Amino acid sequence: MTDQEIAAAVPQLLGRDAQLAIGPYRTTLKANSALYPEDFLKIRVLQQNYGRRPIVWGLTASGQYYGLDPAIVQRGLGLTAESGAVDTTAANRGLGQMFRAAVDVESTRRLAYEVYRYAALLDADHGELESTSRGIAATLAVPFTQLATEAESREDFASMVKHLERAARLWSNPSVVQGLAEARKRIPTNSK
Repeated sequence: MTDQEIAAAVPQLLGRDAQLAIGPYRTTLKANSALYPEDFLKIRVLQQNYGRRPIVWGLTASGQYYGLDPAIVQRGLGLTAESGAVDTTAANRGLGQMFRAAVDVESTRRLAYEVYRYAALLDADHGELESTSRGIAATLAVPFTQLATEAESREDFASMVKHLERAARLWSNPSVVQGLAEARKRIPTNSK
């Protein structure tokens, strides 16, 4: 962005609908939508780099995809803007509920179980964390909850429990704890 463009990137409400093009995707930013400096930066980065370089948002920075929704896929803690529409019917894709994005199940599983490190958070009860650490731990739990949702869709309740046990160690959210208790009840006790 030029100095002039940066200076013009002030918070504002759009006075009228504005058409936005990013690669082959088109969207309309509605009149009276608020645009903040970070929106101008995101839009410019997307316009200049989409289809040329990998673009990944961290889960905590997601939200507005500026018309790229069909091209967004979650892999672990990141949301990637693919160079084309994501095939949500592919065998390794789950339908993510949280971020309006398909989930690359195998990549997310590999990242969550083989790549990411959790210090001692998974080893023992870590008690009550201070607010920043609690927020980070909750974010680290998200891939496990996404994997649990995907396992539930396949009625693989043993895998669902495995994923939710990890999520619950990281994040003592009552919904996660309750989901884990319910998933345990759904595991068949006799496979005859």
